[in-house]
Amino acid sequence: MHRDIKPENILFQDKDSLDKDGGVDGLKIVDYGLATFRDEKIIIFTKCGTPGFVAPEIITYDEKEAIYQLNVDTFSVGVILHVLLVGEQSFAGKSRNTILNKNKECKLDYKSKKY
Repeated sequence: MHRDIKPENILFQDKDSLDKDGGVDGLKIVDYGLATFRDEKIIIFTKCGTPGFVAPEIITYDEKEAIYQLNVDTFSVGVILHVLLVGEQSFAGKSRNTILNKNKECKLDYKSKKY
């Protein structure tokens, strides 16, 4: 599990990474500082990630529960897709706590004109 997938951690290997046919070659996920193997018995930093991109199950994780699974990265990729399609942060706020609370609730306003 990477556990910190966000736009800043997705890079092209070099300036020629986009080929002539529109394909992507050399796209890399970087910064594995919070990554762990899913079958680890002990995971350091169980609550981690970037506010606005972190999966709700990481935010609400309780040490008494089984550890979350690989789908935490899928959630982060979905947030990136949402940002690319809508052009705004999915869970915006002026403070870290505001963003984390919106992120934890995972509620989007689909009545907004941006949709």
